[in-house]
Amino acid sequence: DISGNLIGIRGRALNESDLLIGKYMPIQIEKNIYSHPLMYNLYGLNLVKENIQKYKMAIVAESEKSPMQYATMFGMDKNICTACCGSSFHKYQLDLLISCGAERVLIAFDKEGKTRQEQEKYFIKLQNICNKYKNFCQMGFIYDSFNLLNLKDSPFDKGAEIAKKLINQGVWIK
Repeated sequence: DISGNLIGIRGRALNESDLLIGKYMPIQIEKNIYSHPLMYNLYGLNLVKENIQKYKMAIVAESEKSPMQYATMFGMDKNICTACCGSSFHKYQLDLLISCGAERVLIAFDKEGKTRQEQEKYFIKLQNICNKYKNFCQMGFIYDSFNLLNLKDSPFDKGAEIAKKLINQGVWIK
């Protein structure tokens, strides 16, 4: 959580039979099940909240690996990336970022859409997330209009140069 407390552990299914239940699932160790409601946290926020205060901006990715990639590429002292652990972003999560000083929030979800129609639907999904919260702070999203990423890639999967291009071409909602 924002204070660095362990609040949950997720496992990722690797077996085909487990994938039928779901890709991610709570972990059970002995009699304890470690799960948490994802909408009430942002992965890595405890490590970057001071940077968000300093830069007045936060980036929200899907997966837990993205904040770690961001730190590796740009340095922990510049890391403003968190993860919502899925492709949904909630008001509670926005409130967490605003409480850390974010005035701008950039949604950096994984690339979706094989066909042009699916890509347009994905653009509208990201736009709708931002429109929903644009009255609370400046909202934007990354949309790979130059096909720099492969399907299902995060904006950070292709390295620092591509990540910078995608961040710089972010679509900001007015």
